[in-house]
Amino acid sequence: MKNSKTQEITFGAMIAAIFGLLLLLNRQTGGMLEEVFLFAFPIPMVAYSAKYGWKKSLPVFAVTVLIAILCGTFSGFFYAASESFIGMVFGAMLNQKKDPGKTLFVVMILSALANILSSVVLASLFGINVQADIREMQQMVLGTVEKVYGSQGLTAGSQAAAGAGAADMIEAMKSVFTQDYLLRIYIISMILLGVIQGLIIYELSLIILRRLKFPVQKPQPVLQFYPPVWTGAVALTAFLCYFISMVYPLQNQNVANLVQTLGTCGYLYLVCFGVIGGAGYLRRRMGMAKVLAVLLPVLCMFWLPYVLAFIGFAYISLSLHDRILGKI
Repeated sequence: MKNSKTQEITFGAMIAAIFGLLLLLNRQTGGMLEEVFLFAFPIPMVAYSAKYGWKKSLPVFAVTVLIAILCGTFSGFFYAASESFIGMVFGAMLNQKKDPGKTLFVVMILSALANILSSVVLASLFGINVQADIREMQQMVLGTVEKVYGSQGLTAGSQAAAGAGAADMIEAMKSVFTQDYLLRIYIISMILLGVIQGLIIYELSLIILRRLKFPVQKPQPVLQFYPPVWTGAVALTAFLCYFISMVYPLQNQNVANLVQTLGTCGYLYLVCFGVIGGAGYLRRRMGMAKVLAVLLPVLCMFWLPYVLAFIGFAYISLSLHDRILGKI
């Protein structure tokens, strides 16, 4: 018992030391490799939490937060602390032998929330003016349009027509690429980046832990990653609210931005699982070649995106997933 407690404390100290080393390396490189270290920050806590569970991991997590305060930069503190928390939750789910699909889903959601919180909510504390960045992005887009259409008019030899065409195009682009629209795109891109980051953290952590002989589950086929049923209904509701808000615009601009942002995220969520469900059905139920089974749903993203969204809803919330696997 005493040796087990000593081993637990020693392993925790080693995990904290590894975490602190990553922070020091990040600080010594001037934060140039911070985006790379984001994928490495959770791994020490994943290892400890996977071995000892979340209750025994809390003191080690507190130590990593303290090290992040002492050794990291102000902006790096939040990144390091949030990634350490994600690692602790991820490792605890591995320790409890949770379903791999649910584990992946939780890791991606936490990564997306951390990315949104750091990029939008806490941006002002880090000295980042999001609105100024959005305005600069808008000016860059409109400036590019003006240059492109202006050069086309000069080569055609009709400067007056070119000027009028460029002015009309710029006005059209201004009506589309408003600051509210670009802000929504910015938030959605941060969410997608967070989801991708969570996926990479999940796969990278499992690879490293298996190399270190930790008893973790092996990766499963994509069709085994099944999200909670309720998420399909929530995503479809958000997408329908977005569609309705486009037909009947809302008076409150902040509410309109929120509805359209959530609706776009719900749409992308459904389309993603629509591709998975469509490819799985074509491959397993219709015997289509693997490359073609994946290519057709991907092409449907451009041809029939709304149909693909409803296929995604059927995959998540209805019986399509079970039909693909032959359960019904």
